[in-house]
Amino acid sequence: MANPKEKLAKMLRTSADLIVGLDSVPDMAEKVVLENDAIIDSILTEAGLDRNSSAEEVGAAIANSLAEKLSGLRLDEIISVPKPEGFFVREEKAAEILQKFPPLELLNHFGAASIKDLLQKEDIDSILASLRFTESQEWMHEFFDKAYAGLEPNDFVPRPARIKTLDGQWLELARKFVGKKLHNVSHLKEFGIIFIIPEENGNKFENLRVIIMLLHYLNEVSYYSRLFRKFSNDADFVSKLKSLLRGDVPALPAIRSRKPAAWAVIQRYLFKEDPNDPRLFMPHVNPEAEHWYKVSERLGITDWNWCGDFFKTADNREKFVSFNFTDVIMSQAAAEEYSYHQQEALWNRIFTEYTGRDRMNELIEENIIKGFIEL
Repeated sequence: MANPKEKLAKMLRTSADLIVGLDSVPDMAEKVVLENDAIIDSILTEAGLDRNSSAEEVGAAIANSLAEKLSGLRLDEIISVPKPEGFFVREEKAAEILQKFPPLELLNHFGAASIKDLLQKEDIDSILASLRFTESQEWMHEFFDKAYAGLEPNDFVPRPARIKTLDGQWLELARKFVGKKLHNVSHLKEFGIIFIIPEENGNKFENLRVIIMLLHYLNEVSYYSRLFRKFSNDADFVSKLKSLLRGDVPALPAIRSRKPAAWAVIQRYLFKEDPNDPRLFMPHVNPEAEHWYKVSERLGITDWNWCGDFFKTADNREKFVSFNFTDVIMSQAAAEEYSYHQQEALWNRIFTEYTGRDRMNELIEENIIKGFIEL
């Protein structure tokens, strides 16, 4: 077998020296690589393929297998399931801050003189969701900085999260947002709202993308809501709330100044902002990958979450193929290849060799504001 440290480094687009520095757990790299290879061999055998199959054949087989395994999923069933209880901003408070900081683009679009007038036509969930694709970035930043500065713990109430399918009238307004986010599902953690932007009927992978995104956001909204409640008695509650909503990530100099045993907590997908962000190549854990892990548990495909390998293309080029179910579904739905979900899941998988999965998640929650886990 190839040098496991070198292979693991190649999969993570980082240096073998860095992997060597992580090997305080005996044979960590060898164990992870062997497990990765065994899982992939099993999937290939089930698909009637082997290591000599082309990257194109392997990619197509994974996609077809996933589509078959998940063919029983139904969007209406997902929407109708009981939603997790959370700790979210009261509707009355949401209306109050919108009245204080009126979204003029949205009001103009509907010909409404005020938020009060608009609320007579549209529900609060639709209005809050639409801010993401009607108002400018400048307005959104000012709204976040000023309106949220006045939030207090008693502005939050316990209630279930909600899934909102926006009416067709929102489609044209939302097209730019959908293009940027790469999918038509998003959420508002602080308000406990997961929203679906209506689209024309898609193919099976576009439909699967909507379903897995809903499941993912149900996990994420519940996760952050738990943190909101955890910090609600702290004097710096608003500061921590804003940090969580921004998805703050340690700056590069701070990561480089830490001892080698410190792992950064990166709570968003930096790859979407810059595929070559240096922080992606340093030891880190990502709670996003754990939200997806819970989805994979629910769907019975946990083995697919962090695995990937290199195969030859039809024209004899080497290509990395992600077996991560999110990457596969997103790639098929968008006709563009992604592998960053697999890489983040693999970093988490490595960390579990130190602590196990349950303890890793406890450490992420304990250190998400600080931004580092010290081992």
